[in-house]
Amino acid sequence: MKYFNKAELEVLLPYNELVQQLKHGFREGAVIPLRHSHPILKNDQSQNNLLLMPSWQQGGLLGLKMTMVCPENHQYNLETIQSTYILSDATTGILKAVMDGDELTARRTACASALASSYLSIKNAKNLLMVGTGKLIPHLIIAHTSVRDIEKIFIWGRNQEKSRALATHVQERIKIPVIAINDLEEYLPQADIISCATLSKEPILKEEWLRRY
Repeated sequence: MKYFNKAELEVLLPYNELVQQLKHGFREGAVIPLRHSHPILKNDQSQNNLLLMPSWQQGGLLGLKMTMVCPENHQYNLETIQSTYILSDATTGILKAVMDGDELTARRTACASALASSYLSIKNAKNLLMVGTGKLIPHLIIAHTSVRDIEKIFIWGRNQEKSRALATHVQERIKIPVIAINDLEEYLPQADIISCATLSKEPILKEEWLRRY
């Protein structure tokens, strides 16, 4: 049995290769039952939630993502969501690997988005607009730039300080210009690809802002 931490997954799961593996995996399919959700009461009677998400292929491998959603983790300077991924042999049950579920989830989510873009976006797309300032944004940007020859990246968020900090952080990782913007309506028509990663319950983009091809 092997254990893969965040740093090891960063090396072992490059975005361009993961996009191709997801393409293959989606075509192959798998058994994906409904996830289980269980409330976990704490001593102060507040509640965490345990999520169990299994999937498997007959005669192949079985994966189980175990996620704890802990709303009060900010008190301990910890992330709200804590995940672990367990990989086993679907035939024998033998444990194959345990992985950092947060890093695996972020990369899988970003690469699934990039895979969709490889089918849906124009092939000569040059400008990418990211909406949101969460931890998934750098993953999304790098994944999307692995499937299209992006020349410029815009980042917009409600908090401009966060947008600027995130743009600086991403710029340190890639050579493509990364620009924090404050006027979504102005820059939206310039975007060839728009990716949103936000928990907003209200619409952010308006149809009339979009470019017509």
